[in-house]
Amino acid sequence: MASTAARFSICIPSRNRLEAVKETVQSVLSQDCDSWEIVISDNSTQSRGALAAWVETLEQPEDKIRVIDTGGNLQMDENWESATLPATGDYVLVVADRWRLRNGALQVFSNIIDRFDPDLIFWAGTKPHQFGALFATPGGPPPLKISEVSTNKILGDFLDFRGYETESVYGQAIPRSLNTAYKRVLSDQAREIWGELFRPISPDYTSAMAFLLVGQRCIKIHEMMYTPIKGAGSNFSNTSVLGLGHYLTTFPNCHVWRGLDEDVVFSTVLNDVENTLKVTAEGREWIERINVENALKCMMSELNFKEFNGSLLPVARTREKIYALAAREGLSERQISNIEDYVSRSRHRAVELRRWLRRFGLYDTVRSLNDRLRHAGKKSRISEMIEAENVAARGLDVIALDR
Repeated sequence: MASTAARFSICIPSRNRLEAVKETVQSVLSQDCDSWEIVISDNSTQSRGALAAWVETLEQPEDKIRVIDTGGNLQMDENWESATLPATGDYVLVVADRWRLRNGALQVFSNIIDRFDPDLIFWAGTKPHQFGALFATPGGPPPLKISEVSTNKILGDFLDFRGYETESVYGQAIPRSLNTAYKRVLSDQAREIWGELFRPISPDYTSAMAFLLVGQRCIKIHEMMYTPIKGAGSNFSNTSVLGLGHYLTTFPNCHVWRGLDEDVVFSTVLNDVENTLKVTAEGREWIERINVENALKCMMSELNFKEFNGSLLPVARTREKIYALAAREGLSERQISNIEDYVSRSRHRAVELRRWLRRFGLYDTVRSLNDRLRHAGKKSRISEMIEAENVAARGLDVIALDR
C-alpha cells in the first residue's frame, strides 16, 4: 500500500520569536509543493499560547500544522528533539524560527528525491551577505548546480578544518540539520545508536556527525535554501565575543578540549564532534584523522574575531595556551610555525581601541555609525541586483548535476 505520509516534515524549534516564526510558517504555506506537515515546538516563555492561537486562524487541515507547548523549560537540544520526534514525513527539515524557505525550495527537494533517492540533501552554509544581494529577498532562481557526494568525502573534508582560510569556521558545508533535508529513517537509526539525535551544546554538529556515519548518499545544493528573517538575530551570535556565559553554568566542561580550558566557542564544537564520533568504531577511526593544526588555526581565527569586536576576554592568554596545546599534541616545530604565521597575517589592527570602546559601552554605537557611512549609496545597486535575480528566476527549473 502506498504511503499516505507527507513527503516533508517541516520542524520548527521556536522560542520567544512570535512574529518571526509566523514568517517561517508563511514561507511553507507559499510553497508550490503541498506534501508537507509542520511541527512547531514552542519553547517560549513570553506570549504563551499566542502561536497556537495564530495557527488556528490559518484554515489548514487540523493535522497539517501542530504546535507543541513545551512550557518554556527545554534546553536548545531538547527543543530540537521535541520538534522532530513527532515528525511523520519521509524527509525532515529543521527550520530555525529566524529563517524562511526560499520560494520553490520544497519542489526542488522533491525533484532531487525523485531522481536520486538520497539519504541527505544539504546546501551551502555560506552566510547570505557573502552572496551580495542574491538572497535579500525570499525568492530567486532554483539551484542550477548540485553535486552527488559521499558521506566519507564530506566528513573527511570537514575534519580537515579549513574554514579558517576564508574566515568561515562555522560555514563549512556539512549536513548540520539546519541546512539539511534528511530521511526520517536515518534519524531513527541515529537515535538507536546515540539515544538522541540532537545533543548539547551544538545539536547541529552532533546531528551532522550522526548523519555522516549512518548515511551514504548525499546531494549537495550549491546555494542556500533558507533566507534570514530581518530582525531575528541568532541565539549564538554574540557568544564568541562576550563569552560562553550561561553555557558554562549549565555545561561546565563543554569548552574543555584535549586539556585546553579556555572560553573558545570552537572548542565546544570540537568536543561535540569528538563525543559523537567516539561512540562507534568507525567514528573513533575518524577522530584519528582530525587535522589538529588546522583546528587550532580555526581557534586562532575565532580569537581574531574576538579582537576585531573588542572582546574583553583574555585573548593573548588564550593564544599562548593554544600554542601549548599544539606542543602537547605533538605538532612539529614547522606546524607550530605555520600557526604563528597564520596569526601574524590575519590579526586585526587597532584592537586596543576596540577593547576600550567595548569596555566603556561605546563599541556597538561606533560600529553602527561606521556601517552606515560605509554602506551609504549602495541601496540602489542592491535593488538593481534583486531585480536581476527576479528576472532570472522566470522559467528556471532545470537541475544540473555536477559530478
